[in-house]
Amino acid sequence: MDQAAFKVVVVGGGPAGLVAAHALTKAGIDFVVLEGRSSVAPELGAGVGFWPMSLRILDQLDILEQIRPLLNAFPSKNIILADGGVLQNFPLKMDEYLGEHFYMCHRADLLQTLYDTLPDAAKARVLTGKRVQAIEVSDSGVRVGCEDGSWETGSIVFGADGVHSKVRRLAREAALEENPEAKTDPVQPFLTSFEGLFGNSPLDALPSFSPGELNEVHSFGTDIQVFAGRERVWWIVYHKLDEPTREPLKYSDKDRDAFADKVGHLHISDKLTFRDIYAVRNSGCAVALEEGSLKHWGWKRIVMLGDSSNKMTANLGMGMNCAIQDVVILVNHLRSLLSKMGAPGSGPSAAAAETIDTPTLERLFDAYWAEHNKFSPKFTYLSARDVRICSWSTYVRYFLDRWLYPPIGMRRFIFRFIVARFMSRGRVFDFLEIKNNFSGTVPWTYSPKNVASSGKGAKL
Repeated sequence: MDQAAFKVVVVGGGPAGLVAAHALTKAGIDFVVLEGRSSVAPELGAGVGFWPMSLRILDQLDILEQIRPLLNAFPSKNIILADGGVLQNFPLKMDEYLGEHFYMCHRADLLQTLYDTLPDAAKARVLTGKRVQAIEVSDSGVRVGCEDGSWETGSIVFGADGVHSKVRRLAREAALEENPEAKTDPVQPFLTSFEGLFGNSPLDALPSFSPGELNEVHSFGTDIQVFAGRERVWWIVYHKLDEPTREPLKYSDKDRDAFADKVGHLHISDKLTFRDIYAVRNSGCAVALEEGSLKHWGWKRIVMLGDSSNKMTANLGMGMNCAIQDVVILVNHLRSLLSKMGAPGSGPSAAAAETIDTPTLERLFDAYWAEHNKFSPKFTYLSARDVRICSWSTYVRYFLDRWLYPPIGMRRFIFRFIVARFMSRGRVFDFLEIKNNFSGTVPWTYSPKNVASSGKGAKL
């Protein structure tokens, strides 16, 4: 590679991939993002959730104020029964605990803004229509081949290409080709116990909803979440399968409509059923809701992050937030290593790729994975528990959710002493300052001053 600068090939241009582009730009590390779709902001109809820990990261990247107009705050939640009756209303109080509310925004709008706020030179490194089909790994770097015949060279690969990751599959195949006894995750590493229906409808077609209203329907076998924003109402249906499966599930438009009809009678408010909101939808899609965590981070110079490594149901809105945490951990470690390997005072971008061997990178990825496993899998577990409670998957869970939790204030306890405390352990970039005040009754574990010293367990 003739003393080329160290370069990251990011596969996947979703929220994690574009946040990685911002972070690598700030860190002074060369990169390219390969997105398989033809657009940086495809309209998939979905909303995404932002928790306070991720707003701290946007603040560090100097893009929080540009993204804030997209955000819709949800300070409280109404728990609705299938007949429209209100079981409980409880305030989330995240602004009290961690200094910011829980927010939702439209995924396509977020992606467009993440792209638009990149410097021009960084935008030129975000390539669309680049569907990856091959990865070659050598002692000094990687080559990533796309279906259009093009190849990108680099030093390492970030596999940020989602739950059905091509990068994960290619890394597994390469590991087993080199050593048939290699320890790898299964071809289908995640288990599907729930199917989901995602979409949005125009707020002006649903006058009984007000911006900031969050309704969650609890019933036997089905949980529905409805988030009313300023312009759209996002909705998610979680329906328990008869039997879990590891096989990929695909849904046609006919399957989607049949799914909607199956749950259409359930009330999402005292006046409306799900059938009402589905009838006026802007868009919608049915998907499998895989769950699980990889045991292995990848192979050699290929490392997995986000949904490709850790997949959870969407009911706590933590998937993207955990993916952003992966970006933070990886970029912190990578910048620290490259700063040490470069010429004194020259910064990470001056580190020659050939000076960093594969064993050194494997130790870096081991350190990343140790930190990842202290955070993301916990939310996979919490999400799994929550969706099963809300969908009354057993009679015991029905009793807890319907009769025990409301009078003793169990949900407030869970958010205050479990969810908020886990979120307070979210890491931040150790080389960028936090400019806004994110403070509440639950203290943050990490700040830019102490995050570096807290992760010194790995010797690279």
